[in-house]
Amino acid sequence: MRIKKIIANTVKEGREIIERDLGKDAIILSSRKAKLPNGNVVIELVAALDDKANIKEQSTMQNTRKVNLYENSSLLSNSFDFKELVLSLKSDISNLSNTLETLSENFKYRYTGTMPKQLAQIYKILRNSGVSEEFALNIIGRISAKGLFLDYKKSLNEAQKILLNSVSFANPIMQSPMRQIIAFYGATGCGKTISLVKLAIICKLIYKQNVLIVSADTHKIGGVEQLQTLASISGISFKAAYNATELKNIIVQEKNYNIIMVDTTGCNPNKQNDLDFLVEYHKSMVPDLRFLVLSATTSKNSLLNIIDKFRLFDINSTIITKVDEATGLGNIISALEIKKLPISYFATGQSIPEDFELATSDKLLDYLLMV
Repeated sequence: MRIKKIIANTVKEGREIIERDLGKDAIILSSRKAKLPNGNVVIELVAALDDKANIKEQSTMQNTRKVNLYENSSLLSNSFDFKELVLSLKSDISNLSNTLETLSENFKYRYTGTMPKQLAQIYKILRNSGVSEEFALNIIGRISAKGLFLDYKKSLNEAQKILLNSVSFANPIMQSPMRQIIAFYGATGCGKTISLVKLAIICKLIYKQNVLIVSADTHKIGGVEQLQTLASISGISFKAAYNATELKNIIVQEKNYNIIMVDTTGCNPNKQNDLDFLVEYHKSMVPDLRFLVLSATTSKNSLLNIIDKFRLFDINSTIITKVDEATGLGNIISALEIKKLPISYFATGQSIPEDFELATSDKLLDYLLMV
């Protein structure tokens, strides 16, 4: 393959030079503007021609006069190596990437041009923290209606207040004279199993409850073994149920425990077969409390989808995991505000059981916005 760089005043002129020197079958690989030492701006084109497909044409071109309008320019070279081509293409791709990033950012903040400076700042914070566009605009409108838009601090406080008021909190697990069956549901990879273990340890150590952990997560490779190991380390009783009937028998027979926590199979909410499988387990245990475990790193639309699909299990409350990995909880707030689901706990790391907190408005405020 023959590769050549051409300098011309215009793209059209460059194409004509390429056709004359390389032939009509030449392909333009890249084009960009370049500045000569004298300050003039020219067009730099890189073209290529397949030697095998154009032997006759290349033979003719070797005898033609090569025209170079800028022979004294250090930018012009009739020979062009592959390394220089790669560097040129890399530069073009980088410039394109930067342009797309700028366009994306401008689109994301396209409404800020009509906002006062203070409100534009608040809007950007809300969007960067995962708050949906619709909800963020609603918040900005409410702040503006109160006449707070000239004071940044008051505007930010009002935004936080609106967000906090849009979410409710459910009571934590409490000591009870009645036996409690607590089920944990969630999509794959949401941190469901670790959350269950953390909560089981809290119930045992703080509430002095006799706890049994039951694994019904038989689909995941090593799922039962993992939970059994964690239960053993924590000194908590453990059983595995490999089908709905076994789970039902465990619930009926194990009457000496104050709390039975069931780890259900993490499933793909978009696969109806997975959900149907869970329904059998759900019916066999009839849980008193049903937690939906949601990852704070999940997008708003995915959260809405997960909540919709798991609604059939009559979810009482949510546990929000991976809070420490998220850039704000705007996505969580936006989704829960729409679906009217409360929060019970925050999971903020991998340590057991330290990184597990009761959900309160003060705690939520700490994680809410990336200011």
